[in-house]
Amino acid sequence: MPKSGFMAGPTFYFEDRKSRVALKCYCRYSKRAQGEFGQPCVRLEWTLRGKAAIERHLKGNKIKDLLSADLNRFAKVNLLLEEVDYTALVRLIGGLPLKSRRSPVTAMPAVTGINAIMAAQRRKGDPNYLVQRMLENFAYRELKKFNGDWPLAVWACNNSPAQIRGYLGHLRRIEELRRNQSRVTSAQKKGLRKRGRPRQRYRPRSISTYRINACFQRIQLEPV
Repeated sequence: MPKSGFMAGPTFYFEDRKSRVALKCYCRYSKRAQGEFGQPCVRLEWTLRGKAAIERHLKGNKIKDLLSADLNRFAKVNLLLEEVDYTALVRLIGGLPLKSRRSPVTAMPAVTGINAIMAAQRRKGDPNYLVQRMLENFAYRELKKFNGDWPLAVWACNNSPAQIRGYLGHLRRIEELRRNQSRVTSAQKKGLRKRGRPRQRYRPRSISTYRINACFQRIQLEPV
């Protein structure tokens, strides 16, 4: 049973327990005067651990140090807000260059019905289809974390920059393992090529950290 003012739900931790600057996020009811509570809200809390972290961000451990600290600068440095660049995401999964003359993609529609899946089957060579299928598979993978709520899982895996960034990092690690486990050397690969077969001019780009970062755009906070 949650305490008064709190909601039954998970608390998300974004750093390791031993981190000197840790951020956690959870839902609760907003506080009001005389011990009453208002509408639900999302609360962010930072924890500074150790003397070095406290002096670096607050200049000391006194109340006056907290009152005189530049909290706008602290939030700007430690809170990373992003939005997904679906154009770059499509080109990343499709193995295409980051820049192109084609028209940009504004949003990726979620695959939720059999009609949408059948329509997408006709575009298997389209990078948009690859990203669409990737996000759908990602939603299946994360379904247990959303207590089986399929619409919520699809929405989060299609729109959450943190979720998509984490999954792209997972795909990058899989790609690195496959590349390192290959026992065929470059000289052996040349011998495997058939005579008279033209060399492949186009080579799909790998999923690198640089290309992953290009799929997200930073959102600047407005000072309060």
